[in-house]
Amino acid sequence: GLGDVYKRQRLNAALRSLSERQRRRLLAFYLDGKNKSQIAKEENVSEGSIRESIRSGLAQLKKSLKNF
Repeated sequence: GLGDVYKRQRLNAALRSLSERQRRRLLAFYLDGKNKSQIAKEENVSEGSIRESIRSGLAQLKKSLKNF
């Protein structure tokens, strides 16, 4: 229904508010099921960098969706 459309629009807007890097890493982790080590290897960065991107991206999403 309309509620579902609204929820999807809010989620999409929140995801767009993330940096491209944060969005890519969050989606790889949560939707693609990749672990942080796999993502780090694919992007040729440290696992700590992936961990921080995911952590900060989630914090930003929570803030964006606070009253959701």
